[in-house]
Amino acid sequence: MSELAWKTGFEIELLAPPGKSRHDLAAAIGKGFSDQSNAVRRIFYPQSEPSKVDGTPVFENLVLGYEVYDASNTLVAKCVDDLTIRKNLSREAKSQKGWYRIISDDKRLLNLVLEHCDPEADQKDVLQPLAKLFGTSVQKLEGDIYHVADRTNASIAMAPTLPGERHRPCELISPPLVTGQLSWLQDTLSEAHALQFTVPTEAAVHIHFDATSLRKAVIFARLVDILRLHGRSLRNLVKTNTNCTRLGELPNELFELMARPGIAKSGWKPLRDQLTKIKLTKFCDFNLMNVVLDVPHKQTFEVRIFPGSMDAKKIFNWARLFVAILNNCVEHTSKALSADFKTFLMHLQLNKSEQEYWMAEVN
Repeated sequence: MSELAWKTGFEIELLAPPGKSRHDLAAAIGKGFSDQSNAVRRIFYPQSEPSKVDGTPVFENLVLGYEVYDASNTLVAKCVDDLTIRKNLSREAKSQKGWYRIISDDKRLLNLVLEHCDPEADQKDVLQPLAKLFGTSVQKLEGDIYHVADRTNASIAMAPTLPGERHRPCELISPPLVTGQLSWLQDTLSEAHALQFTVPTEAAVHIHFDATSLRKAVIFARLVDILRLHGRSLRNLVKTNTNCTRLGELPNELFELMARPGIAKSGWKPLRDQLTKIKLTKFCDFNLMNVVLDVPHKQTFEVRIFPGSMDAKKIFNWARLFVAILNNCVEHTSKALSADFKTFLMHLQLNKSEQEYWMAEVN
């Protein structure tokens, strides 16, 4: 089967070979489109990372990435940085000219950058529109850093040169795909193979599934029950990368809430009001945060347990497995859920060869 009966998006963590960058992959994907001049566009892409600065737990980043468009101006792919990819990079390598990122301790300030600054601009000029908003100017600091402060000298944002080889990590991101998921994987990953991209040590594949059908109390309750009973078994089944960071268990408060009598028969809005009181995070095995939150265009169920891979068919089969799990949630809300993992797998709507493959993996 080459189609998934579910709108799906893919995030695949890759590493460019020395001497190449994520821009090279974007250019290779875009080369087949007739309007070459506008096929690849540089963008800012939000990322966050832990901070070692007292009082600032997180640094918010805008990293340089690339969007690829086809001749009809439809988004085909994004190639962006992933700050978790580090082990295969040489910190001593010389920084590459033209590669920088924008850092702030306040995401709202970076939203101003997104609105007013041009990702195609040179490092020395990129923060000029932000400085103008605050009535100040851009200052060059030691270490090739361009800095903007307000009139009280409070820091607003800075644009430092990227450390050596940070241009090499590439998170390959699809748009939400209603059809053609396997062909997208095959086409984009074949370009990555041709450029000798590899799978980095910490790599993962994340798959997003449209959450529209999951935003009903009884369906959401069954999904949570499956993750509670079989989440660890699913990790073992797909062989989650032990070097991958930003994974972890769902909070016990979620399981306690969903175990309350009658909760599965409540409406979605009353349940959602309760769910918003729980500190859900995206940095876990199964990201339910965007199922619960009403963020436009981001209502997805994200599965983060898949290891890094450049095998299109393997990634597609992972997606097929979870589409079967989600269909089980939607279509079998009244049926008892087996606590035995093998029995659970056997009752999923998979074809014979898929059933045999996954049962062999379990064994």
